[in-house]
Amino acid sequence: MTKGTSTRVRASMSCVVSLVMIALSIGCGSDDGSTSSSSSSSGTGQSSSGLSAAFGSNCARCHGPKGEGQGIYPRIPGTKDEPTFIAFVRTGKGEMPAFDSSKISDADLKADYAWMTTKR
Repeated sequence: MTKGTSTRVRASMSCVVSLVMIALSIGCGSDDGSTSSSSSSSGTGQSSSGLSAAFGSNCARCHGPKGEGQGIYPRIPGTKDEPTFIAFVRTGKGEMPAFDSSKISDADLKADYAWMTTKR
C-alpha cells in the first residue's frame, strides 16, 4: 500500500467509526427527551436473558443485551445502589434519556438490578 492509499484508508475508517457512534447515540433517544421505543412494561417478567422484556426494548440497544456496556455506553448499574439506579433511569442524564414507568416498571427495574448485580 502506498502512503496516499494508507492515509485514505485511515480517513475512511475514521468516517465509518464516527457514523457508527452517531447512529448509536441517535438510537438511544430523541431530541425531545423521549425514547424511540413504544414498548411498555407492566412488570410482566423476565426474558430468556434473565432481564425484563422492557430492558430488551429500552436499554439493550445501548447498554448491550446483558447491560455489560458497549461503545460509549457504560456497564450498568455500575456502582449505583438500587434506589440510585432507579432514580437515574427515571431522570436520565446527558445521552441517557429518562424512562418513565410506562416504558419500564419499578418491578422490572428492581428485578433487572438484582439480576445484573447477582447473576451476570
